[in-house]
Amino acid sequence: MTKSSKLTKYLKGLFYSIMKKYLISIICVGILMMVSCLREAPPGPKQLPPLKIREYQGEEKGLNDYSFRVLIINFWTTWCGPCKEEIPYFNELYEDYKEKGLLILGVTAESPSKVQAFLKKNIVKYPIIIDDGKTEDAFGVIYYPMTYIYNSDKVFHTQIAGIRGKVFFEDIIKQLLPSQ
Repeated sequence: MTKSSKLTKYLKGLFYSIMKKYLISIICVGILMMVSCLREAPPGPKQLPPLKIREYQGEEKGLNDYSFRVLIINFWTTWCGPCKEEIPYFNELYEDYKEKGLLILGVTAESPSKVQAFLKKNIVKYPIIIDDGKTEDAFGVIYYPMTYIYNSDKVFHTQIAGIRGKVFFEDIIKQLLPSQ
């Protein structure tokens, strides 16, 4: 047996012994990461919290100062693919139902400069809120997109984790809007 084949055999043995030691740890860490992604987000606040929020290029306002019959609060980020997919149908829903009392607020904790760059490339027709993290904390947001829906009495109705289609939201809006 040559020196290089002995070295190769030794290195293979060393590699396999290290892998055996750490393989269980690697598998456990992977399982823990997957389980943490599957955990359910806590439900939204039962009553709309008395938070101060700031609209993008706007003034600070109390969350409870808005007038609405149905409120959709959508937490999003500029880097989130599903968040970007939701914007066109939130735009459509806002245009279709704002006169009937629908208010959609898109809340992001990103910097105003990132939001400005995003809005130059993407049309958003509903108000965007720049969050300092307090709003996300109050709602218990753990991933994006995360959406909360409140009725006209400012009482929690539904929480949606992840992306849903326009029809899904439209059904909820129709259910919550008073018949006219």
